[in-house]
Amino acid sequence: MLEIPLPLSRRWLATLLVSFTVVTATAWVLGPALHALLRSASVQALDLAAWHAAHALAVPAVLLAAGSSNDVHGTVGILVLGALAAWAWHARGRPEACVRLLVALPAGMLLNAVVKLLVDRVRPSWAVVDLPLSASFPSGHVAEATVFYGSLAVETIRRETERLRRRVVVVLAAGMVAIVAFSRIVVGVHFLSDCLGALVEAVLWLAACFSGSPLAGRVQAADVR
Repeated sequence: MLEIPLPLSRRWLATLLVSFTVVTATAWVLGPALHALLRSASVQALDLAAWHAAHALAVPAVLLAAGSSNDVHGTVGILVLGALAAWAWHARGRPEACVRLLVALPAGMLLNAVVKLLVDRVRPSWAVVDLPLSASFPSGHVAEATVFYGSLAVETIRRETERLRRRVVVVLAAGMVAIVAFSRIVVGVHFLSDCLGALVEAVLWLAACFSGSPLAGRVQAADVR
């Protein structure tokens, strides 16, 4: 049997729209308080300690690997990965997973861009590469990686019944996000707090994306051979 996806669920789209609006409105309202928090002595000390710890590992091989990770998980790279993963879900007969990823990833990228504009935090002063022109908080690379790998993990464990495999999937997804965060910190283009903020933002966005089915319904059709 071949499943034919019907139009997108209006309820699901409304949930995403409300969630998008709530996150951006919160960033706008709490902007001054967030700026004060990010400039606090405790957060700055944490960011500086993370930079020193990462920089201590910045041998040429690590910097090369970090650069490769940053390239792969940049805007173009993550969209290519998302398209390939969506094609794989479609090929495996998972239309909901395919549609959810195709919507969640680019919309999550847009959400991150809006929050960046609202918070407008200056990048670190210790970068070892050219600084991007965008604001620093929250990290776009970490947010995008969290949405991508988090989506793959949730979709997989929903169908996986073996507990060990479910745990392995979660660990692998978390590990990939951690690698991306480390890659951004070690080259000095993000603070640790930028990465943590991106993680929170992306998890909230994923929760909205998985709050229901993205499709209004499905019908069954005979597989034509």
